[in-house]
Amino acid sequence: MKHWQQSLTTKITNYFLLLALITVGIVGGVAYFQARKALQQAAFERLRVAATLKEGEITRWFEDQQRDFLLITELPDIRAKLQILCEARLLEESREAYQVLSRYFQAVIKTKPSLGEIFILDRRNKIILSTNQQREGEYEILANITYVEQVELEDNFAPIFYVSPVTGEPTITLAKPLVDSQGVRQGIILVEIDLDRIDRIVRERTGLGDSGETYLVGSLVSKNAFISGNSERSSDYPDGVSSPGIDAAMSGSSGYGRYHNYAGVPVLGVYRWLNDRDIALMIEIGQEEAFAPARQLASTIVAVGLLSVLGLLIGINWLSRQLSLSRQKLEDYSHQLEVKAREAEAASRSKSLFLANMSHELRTPLNAILGFAQLLERDTTATANQKEAIAIINRSGEHLLNLIDDVLEMSKIEAGKTTLNPESFDLYSFLQTIKEMFQMRAESKQLAFNLILAEELPRYIYSDRRKLRQVLLNLLSNAIKFTNEGSVTLKVSSVIGHSSLARNHKGQRTNERQVLQRDGAYKLLRKPQETAPQEPRRELFMGETPKTTLAPQRTASQEQITIHFEVSDTGQGIAPEELDKLFKPFSQTASGIASEGGTGLGLSISRQFVQLMGGEITATSILGRGSTFAFNVRVSLVQSDRVKSLAEERRVEQIAPDQPQYRILVVDDMEANRQLLLQLLQTIGFDTRSAKDGREAISLWETWQPHLIWMDMRMPVMDGYSATQYIKSQPQGKDTIIIALTASAFEEQRAKILTAGCDDFVRKPFQERVIFEKIAQYLGVKYLYNTDSFAVSDPVINSSLDSLDIQDLSSLPEELCAQLHQAAIAVDAEQIEQLIDLISPEHHAIVQALIKIVRNYDFDTIIKLTEPKSNR
Repeated sequence: MKHWQQSLTTKITNYFLLLALITVGIVGGVAYFQARKALQQAAFERLRVAATLKEGEITRWFEDQQRDFLLITELPDIRAKLQILCEARLLEESREAYQVLSRYFQAVIKTKPSLGEIFILDRRNKIILSTNQQREGEYEILANITYVEQVELEDNFAPIFYVSPVTGEPTITLAKPLVDSQGVRQGIILVEIDLDRIDRIVRERTGLGDSGETYLVGSLVSKNAFISGNSERSSDYPDGVSSPGIDAAMSGSSGYGRYHNYAGVPVLGVYRWLNDRDIALMIEIGQEEAFAPARQLASTIVAVGLLSVLGLLIGINWLSRQLSLSRQKLEDYSHQLEVKAREAEAASRSKSLFLANMSHELRTPLNAILGFAQLLERDTTATANQKEAIAIINRSGEHLLNLIDDVLEMSKIEAGKTTLNPESFDLYSFLQTIKEMFQMRAESKQLAFNLILAEELPRYIYSDRRKLRQVLLNLLSNAIKFTNEGSVTLKVSSVIGHSSLARNHKGQRTNERQVLQRDGAYKLLRKPQETAPQEPRRELFMGETPKTTLAPQRTASQEQITIHFEVSDTGQGIAPEELDKLFKPFSQTASGIASEGGTGLGLSISRQFVQLMGGEITATSILGRGSTFAFNVRVSLVQSDRVKSLAEERRVEQIAPDQPQYRILVVDDMEANRQLLLQLLQTIGFDTRSAKDGREAISLWETWQPHLIWMDMRMPVMDGYSATQYIKSQPQGKDTIIIALTASAFEEQRAKILTAGCDDFVRKPFQERVIFEKIAQYLGVKYLYNTDSFAVSDPVINSSLDSLDIQDLSSLPEELCAQLHQAAIAVDAEQIEQLIDLISPEHHAIVQALIKIVRNYDFDTIIKLTEPKSNR
């Protein structure tokens, strides 16, 4: 208890400290951002006021310069002298005019410091008079001239800025044409404006702080440059100056914002486009200076908060010392767990590698066993006994393959990677196979094995057949294992309440067919009807759909029902205190431990499978009287044409005529596997060759150019991956179909195989049907089929097979027909064959026809042929 209290105290302390730090951070952050917001607004207000004042001063300065320039040309005496000088009258008059104007202009530039050089151009743009006499006689380019005619109130002009060839700095030249009495231009008087005064106006940064800066930017031909107010020269920016504020202002906008200035410094700026002057006024202050008070406030708040937290840390320091020993023990324990986790992960990887290798090693010989058994089935000279033995080999091999896949599935459960793999299948045939598997085991212990199928149970469903099979195997194995006398019963029914089935069985309780297996006899047990008599209807046998009462089955994704399974026994039972731990991994009951068998994983795996299929499994038991395990699974109904029965399967006999000679290369390091596939392909007419490794396959491919290659992936010398990559990398190899033939059962290998370049892949052991389907899919091969694998040679019998109907069986005893009917309902081929042996030899054709029907597992036909007269 003391240790728990200390651990809780430590947790509370840590949480409190964390919350305190978070609170301090939040308060400091909110204070900083709120103060920064207020400071930013105040800074923008200051900048806008400064911008307005400076804009007024700049405007007045330009107007003053314009007015001063025009006034010096308006004096009558000066105007007369200008006219004399420009008209080039008598030499004496021109010289006198020159002297008067020169003295006048020199006096003007002394009294007006903002006016620079004043000079006059004749009609050829030659300087005939200048305050800078060294320039007299030169010619002036008029591209950068700003013409001014007159000055009136609120009359503005747009000066043209350019770089002075003398000073190298931006300047303005104002000009006024000199015309005669007829209005013809005789010359031009010009004055360069000194921008020192406007520079002082712009540089004034009162109230802008240490980082405040004001400057003018104008357009100099193809770039923006400083006009005044900046300490840096435009020559320092040969490509011009630019910033978000400058770009916005030069595009004709006025505003403010946060941005980086021309030097990349973060600033708060207000920019104005002086439309009448074609220049941009920029007033900026550094963000660092503007937000400094906000940072100081936030720092103060955080410092105070941290001091408070520090005081708290000092207060709980003594508690941390007391807990240090416990913490050390916990860390040691955690380290041990980490080591164990790494060991478990390594063991899991080793197990996965082991399972992968074992799967490959088991599936490879099993491929030869099942493959050659399929070849033997094609032998038309085999006797009936031989065919039956071959069929047993095939069934046993398939059962062994399923067991191998189940082991791999269990490893996926432990890794948490189990997924559903649904498929369409015949539920009746599936349950018949389950019954056959456990019939002999039950009989060996003198037990009765009962299979009870509800009347409304559908035949064709869409679900995960392998997982459903594994659950039933686990439950039935346990039932027989722990039952020494009595019976084991498997009961299967549909849960009423789902669309079609509910409509078909409205107002009645579920009737059941019970098949008793101990003495070989079959009895049909029906529950009493508890409702009013219903209209005559046909019963739902073997997936048959009555036309009058049952709606057609939909596709798998549209019609869902719940199938209920119960496995009950009369065995030892389970104690109540053991039921709670029954489905836990590695947990066994007292009887399970006493049996010295099992790992305690079967029921745990079954529960996970059932939950994955949308259901739940439950157990009830009475000690000494037996147990019942029940579970539901959600399935979808499918139409019968979506499930290929044995009667529908066609066997390929040979390649159809009038087709190319297809070349197929078989690559496998196992001689038996090569021979198996070669014999199978040669039997129907393919041109084949083989190779034992990837290098030999490449050599044959280069010389023989096969249409399709069956490629094993794990081989010595050169594996299938390398060989496939080489072939597919060649220009002519892109047209060669390569299908991987691998013994790996892991789905993860699919991506690796397809990435290597294979067009498809097939797992070993393969079915010959799959081999032929893949060849047809990629090469477009057409086949001739033998649609009747169990044809009899007697023409009389063959004719009977084609015309066998209810009337043909009317000559048989009614009791025998009823027993055949019930055996077909129970999907029990063995019982049907026993009943056929009782038919008189005089009905030889009927016997042969029924044998064929049974071997094709066509129980529906037997049900129809033996249906009682009252139901027809």
